[in-house]
Amino acid sequence: VHHIVTAGAYLWCLETHSLSALCVLGLVFEMPVVFMNLREFVVTFDKDMGGIIKNKIDTKFLPTTWNFILFTVLGCRYNATLIYIWSLIFWRDEVAELGPSSWFAYHILAIFFSVLNMYLTGLLFVWANQDMRKVKECRLSDARGELDKILDRDNKNGGGGGGDSKNSGDKN
Repeated sequence: VHHIVTAGAYLWCLETHSLSALCVLGLVFEMPVVFMNLREFVVTFDKDMGGIIKNKIDTKFLPTTWNFILFTVLGCRYNATLIYIWSLIFWRDEVAELGPSSWFAYHILAIFFSVLNMYLTGLLFVWANQDMRKVKECRLSDARGELDKILDRDNKNGGGGGGDSKNSGDKN
């Protein structure tokens, strides 16, 4: 739906030669998608790529990617909402001078994409939570593997896993 609204906004701006800044904000609005696509690619094709998420080095990939997504969502998506609110407070006279169709388009697009931002941000928090759970599971799995290696090595060296003489089999 938002692609249809976006296409309509671009066509309207091209036709009326009005509110071209909305088109610029629309391009900036899409910046987080670059990082969301990277995340989606890795999460979707992780098994096919040999388990990037499960590699010890790359368990930092998802948290780092989410930091970039958060930064770009705040800086590139919410900036338009902040500019809209600013315009309602400080540019009231300039906004009132817009023609009826420009005034209507300005408010409808600002409200539509602000609501879309809030919805998308909630969805991103759900995805980030799921991804961080995967990373935590991978780190726990690595830690369990390391612990198993230590216990196996201890058992092979005759340590018996505890060194407590009561449990070593002597009944003296």
